[in-house]
Amino acid sequence: MNKYSIWLEPESEIKSELHQLIKSVANRFGTFPFLPHVTLLGGLKDIDEKELIIQTESLIQTQNELILKTDGHQGEAYFFRSYYFNIKETDELNQIHSLFKYHFFGNGNKHPEYCPHLSVLYSNIKEDKKIEIINSENLEIRFPVVSIWNTTMLHKDWYCVKRFLLKNI
Repeated sequence: MNKYSIWLEPESEIKSELHQLIKSVANRFGTFPFLPHVTLLGGLKDIDEKELIIQTESLIQTQNELILKTDGHQGEAYFFRSYYFNIKETDELNQIHSLFKYHFFGNGNKHPEYCPHLSVLYSNIKEDKKIEIINSENLEIRFPVVSIWNTTMLHKDWYCVKRFLLKNI
């Protein structure tokens, strides 16, 4: 059974800079790098990939690109939020997340609370080893792309199924 996630991807210049940071941190801690993103929705299972592409394309037709701000950084004892930039919630971000969440999961509590973030490290490294991974001011990042990722395998083997451009604002 395949598993998918839907991501927001940053514009190319900052994407390249963030990817360099992620690769550097991964090298420092002996883990695998990944592309910078903010997950809109994860845990999509039991859905045909072609149908997921069609539905995603339909959902984003009226959506504008997002400009999001980071709000500090922190780590958790959770592999996929080991260390990350907090993303300040906006009405636009919550709206697009809710659109996808309700479309794919309905109104029930089938999906965890949304915690927008941009990870820089996936690991099980102890908290005391993660002090001051990021030495950065808060950022303002433009996200012009929504993408579908197959996340069935280990994160080093994830791959992009399809990318969609959001409308310019």
